[in-house]
Amino acid sequence: GSNGEFAPGATISFEVLKGKSLSESGVTTLPTINPAAGYTFVGFKNGATTIDLNTKISDSGTYTAEYAKNVIPVEDTSTSVPAGYVRITFEKGDHGTLTGTAVLDVLKGTKFSEVISAMPKVTADSGYSHLGWDPALPAGADVVSDSTVKKYKATYTQNVIPVDPGATTPDGYVRISFTHGENGTLTPKTNGKTNFDVKIDTPFSEVIAVMPEATPNAGYEIEKWTPLLPVGTAQVTTLQTYKVTFKKDSTSWATVTFEKGANGEFAPGATTSFEVLKGRSLS
Repeated sequence: GSNGEFAPGATISFEVLKGKSLSESGVTTLPTINPAAGYTFVGFKNGATTIDLNTKISDSGTYTAEYAKNVIPVEDTSTSVPAGYVRITFEKGDHGTLTGTAVLDVLKGTKFSEVISAMPKVTADSGYSHLGWDPALPAGADVVSDSTVKKYKATYTQNVIPVDPGATTPDGYVRISFTHGENGTLTPKTNGKTNFDVKIDTPFSEVIAVMPEATPNAGYEIEKWTPLLPVGTAQVTTLQTYKVTFKKDSTSWATVTFEKGANGEFAPGATTSFEVLKGRSLS
């Protein structure tokens, strides 16, 4: 056949007395077949006639090995499941998509590793990571049978979770927090939060997308973040608090200076110079 080979040294031709079976003629085993990857040998046939050791032979004939494909992608789910197979379906879940065929007919007795090789690939939505399947997939060495679970749904975890300061950080996450110094504020973008639990190895760009905006007071500008914010491609690996500080914007301030003139003196300790925000009065 086209999907297998005889084992080395296999005997592939026998002389049998007409009306007798192979076993009655001293044959103890049919030729051994090594099926190609992804196929299972199901028997030898001549047209509609299947031969085994007990088949009565009436005339000379050639019997060809036949095979069943272990995993068959199903494009039309309205079709019936072939005899000897079970239908396994994969669902995308709530935060991702599937690429490939999501429904597979699997020959009973096939190792689940062949299902894993043929199953669709999961792509998580932005801001999420593919966590696994519900229920969990069988081990690769497990054999598909009637008792195998027939439907699996992809599950996901959120990469950046807004949290309150006292919340417990989940396993596999680290806490990233943002604070501010004087002369400015932080304006949260997400649920009023300035603290986030971030899945380890998440690109910092996903944190940047939800972190609060630093807003200087009038006459001030952002000085710096301490420590410096990582570049977007950097992966989050450790907990960290980032603090933004503000400084005066020199272009927004005017200096007002008073001089005593020729016929008087400033009172002791008098302030004679003031910085005033442009457009504002001294008061």
